[in-house]
Amino acid sequence: MRMIQSFMNALNKLINGLNERTAEETSEELESIYVTYFDKSRTFILDNTPEEMLAWLQQDKDAVKKAEMLAQLLEQDALLEQDIQTKRNLLEKVKTLLLYQERESGTVSLVQRNQLAKIEQQLAEL
Repeated sequence: MRMIQSFMNALNKLINGLNERTAEETSEELESIYVTYFDKSRTFILDNTPEEMLAWLQQDKDAVKKAEMLAQLLEQDALLEQDIQTKRNLLEKVKTLLLYQERESGTVSLVQRNQLAKIEQQLAEL
């Protein structure tokens, strides 16, 4: 629980400070979040297919919670990303993680369903 709270604080700090930093500083902070909470670089996440990323994540005992965290980070990353292919890559991974969470949790969340619909809409617009 402490890790999730710490992650949310770091993500909120990133989001709330966007107007106060350069693009390079934002990129460095984003990379720091990837490494701190997932022990992998952004490049590792980008270079793997959604299925490979999910297989890697499933090795963690807290895979479902980590999937939720990573989905949030990837979604924010996609919002910041200018390159269309990279944005699509990030959003496809968010979609994969949301579907995994839903399947593994055994529950259907209206919040997750809405988030998934939003991601699918963004993908359709690319």
